[in-house]
Amino acid sequence: TSSHVIGDDLPSGSASSIISGVVSSYHLLKIVGYSGTKEIPNDEGIESCPLRVGGCTWNVRYYPNGLRSEYNDYIGLCLFLNDTVAG
Repeated sequence: TSSHVIGDDLPSGSASSIISGVVSSYHLLKIVGYSGTKEIPNDEGIESCPLRVGGCTWNVRYYPNGLRSEYNDYIGLCLFLNDTVAG
């Protein structure tokens, strides 16, 4: 076993891994005219074209002013599954 006492000068940190099947892919999202997108209100996004990975259709949604007003100084990127998944 191991323990950590607060104040023992050990750096704190964390890590995670999600390991699943062997399907991998990538999608290059290029934002042309970034300054012009800053006019979009903070909970409105711009969707990428659909992409297929692992037999499913996905899209990336870009929020140039974040998802909420407290995130106005950040961009937001969300990955959405477009297919209906049977549960």
